[in-house]
Amino acid sequence: MWAISMLTGFPHHSTRGLIFLLCFFLFVAPPPLIAQTSIDNSPPIDGLDHTFALAEYDLNQIEEARFDIAALQQKIGNTPNLLTNWVRSQTRWVPYLGALKGAPGTLLARQGNLLDRSLLLAALLEASGRQTRIAWFETTSKQKQVLRAAVSHQNAGERSDFFQADNHSKLNQAADSLSGDGRPRLVIDRVKAERALRIKIRNILSVQHDQLTALTSKYFDPADSSSGNSSLKRYFYVEHRTPENVEWDSEHLHPEMQSTGQEIHRFSPRHVPTKFLHSVTVRIVVVKDQSGILTQSVALEESIAVARLGTTKIRLGMSPIKKQGLPSLINSLYQSKNDGPLLRYLSLADSWAPTIRIENRQPVIGKIIRADGDVTVTPENLPGTSSGANLSTTLEKLDLLSGSATENQDSSLHAVRVEFVIQSPGGGNAKTITRPIYLRNNQHPPGLTQSERVARSAALSFRANFLITGGFFSMAYARVRQAQEYLKLRLAYRYLEKKDKDDWISRGDDMSPVITLLEKLDVFPTKLYGIAALRSASNIFINRPNVLGYWKHVHFDSPDSAYVLSAVDLIENGISSIDHTAQDAFNAQLLSGLRDTIIETAVESRTQQAVSTSSLFQKDQGLGWLLIQPGDLSPLQTLELPTVAQEAIQRDLAANYLVILRSDFGEDSVAWWRLNARTGELLGMSGSRHRIGGQSLTEKLVIGAAVTWVVGLLVDTLLDVSDSPCHPAGLAPSYNFLTRHLKSGVAKFWEEAEAIPGVGQCGEAVPLENDDGN
Repeated sequence: MWAISMLTGFPHHSTRGLIFLLCFFLFVAPPPLIAQTSIDNSPPIDGLDHTFALAEYDLNQIEEARFDIAALQQKIGNTPNLLTNWVRSQTRWVPYLGALKGAPGTLLARQGNLLDRSLLLAALLEASGRQTRIAWFETTSKQKQVLRAAVSHQNAGERSDFFQADNHSKLNQAADSLSGDGRPRLVIDRVKAERALRIKIRNILSVQHDQLTALTSKYFDPADSSSGNSSLKRYFYVEHRTPENVEWDSEHLHPEMQSTGQEIHRFSPRHVPTKFLHSVTVRIVVVKDQSGILTQSVALEESIAVARLGTTKIRLGMSPIKKQGLPSLINSLYQSKNDGPLLRYLSLADSWAPTIRIENRQPVIGKIIRADGDVTVTPENLPGTSSGANLSTTLEKLDLLSGSATENQDSSLHAVRVEFVIQSPGGGNAKTITRPIYLRNNQHPPGLTQSERVARSAALSFRANFLITGGFFSMAYARVRQAQEYLKLRLAYRYLEKKDKDDWISRGDDMSPVITLLEKLDVFPTKLYGIAALRSASNIFINRPNVLGYWKHVHFDSPDSAYVLSAVDLIENGISSIDHTAQDAFNAQLLSGLRDTIIETAVESRTQQAVSTSSLFQKDQGLGWLLIQPGDLSPLQTLELPTVAQEAIQRDLAANYLVILRSDFGEDSVAWWRLNARTGELLGMSGSRHRIGGQSLTEKLVIGAAVTWVVGLLVDTLLDVSDSPCHPAGLAPSYNFLTRHLKSGVAKFWEEAEAIPGVGQCGEAVPLENDDGN
């Protein structure tokens, strides 16, 4: 599932192109901030200040014990029995394999299997000053029955549900108790907006569920897909002791302690054996075409054990690299005042560097991808780049990456794709999910035209953020993470307010202030937290790693036409149901997948511009969609689908999915549902000649390119520039171009953020719509 934004080509003689190109060659740029409305007038600080005040309010309302293990332990006390009773009574036991949520994720979700809940108990005991270890043994058939009964009949723990009524009166009372600066009104407005959003999603869900089942119900064949039996084959408990003791005591989350005459195994909670871990591997795969023979290479590969953090942020990107001298660079930027240098740069780029940053880990530069399809190892003597590095140092780094190797004329880069490999514990079959990045259409000599070279380099220059979760979390937690990002932006924005008269360009090589600022603007798309929080429901739980993504791509259709593609992409949305019958579990899966697709569009601040399978299904009222049965490829032979979309649909059919395809499609608007008629697993997909995924937005691009690069050791950001209606270029002095460019980026913040009630597209305060829902 995913989202798109498109902007048409800007006139070639736009002076704003100068600063765009400057930032482009720096290989850094600001992600969106919150915009001001004009160059000549003061910004609409009311809207901005209200937003920042709401962020402060949310951070001030944090109940640390809700999210923080150490704070929770202090609240409960040091007694092992009290800590055990809290985990037993306040977290729900749900059946799945292995360590998925870990201690942090189990606390956030307030649910987990016996292993994850034991990891949480061990973390609480460690916070109280005790040493801990996890003990486990294989269960007998009789013990499985005892554990199964405990899972089936428990009433412990929270059952979070987006559609259950929140305690709005408490929020209103808290808002009314504030004074002075507008925060009470904004808090109340948000409560109303969230209520309206729930009603909207609920209504759409009801209608589309009826429409979708009317099309597909005769193919439904619900089957028991529960992992309950296999998840109970091991019994886990916690052993602990104080530092001065030699003997170990034990704590059991099952009320009736289980014992065994067989071997008991033990491990440290900090080093969970790999065989118990769920993992997600992210890799960039390169396909080389040499005389018609296709071969594959891996340019980048990193794995994440989901249970380590509970939720993990990832930044993935790729940047063109090309040798360019500093004097000629500055001269071309100043003299051309159009997008010519950008087009020449893209058309001449012959290699690209993939990068990845995983939360709490060092960033990694992968192997360099060359235009001939080869991949080469990054030079070991690559110089570091700090936030104080100048432009010459950055270009020196590019020189090393570009190298002196010549392009092989007998081979070419055929395709590049990103793969997500979801591996469950036990080493069984992994699930691989593919997202294409580039596919060469011209397969004939003498090679690519200049326009095709530009399009290739633009396609390979992308930025993506991913949120990997092992469990649901509350909207309160999402607000905290969102608020932290907002306040980062406030620091940078206040700094920019004082820079209107700063002649950045005259500094020459000393661009360290710009780089420092750009680092501060490098924030995570906050809407991903909101989407993840909205997905929870009382009768489901996450049973394998879920991956939620936000992509930024730039596409050039012609030398003077380009657009930015922004995509919210629910890459993996696997869940299980706590319902006991196959029919109930099937319905829960179906509703969950349908709700996921609806949420992708519903959270957009500009829902009228967002496109998803759900929004198109709603537009068509569920009529005219083509149903294709699993394994049946014949209907596709009569359809002229874009290659990328057709290949994705073929994979879905081969994987035994029922496909419900929109018959009204074009190169940029192919939509389909994929449904497992046995389990109820459902996901809305959309595709084009370039991409597949979920909900999308398209916006005009002024000159535009998506570029990722290194600031510091590796701070990759997106360059996404438009002549924003919130901040037009006007007739500012040339030395102010950079400041104006950075401020115009403010307007794009809302594209990566959730819609905030009472705040408009440009950060201005706006009246709320009437809330007439029940």
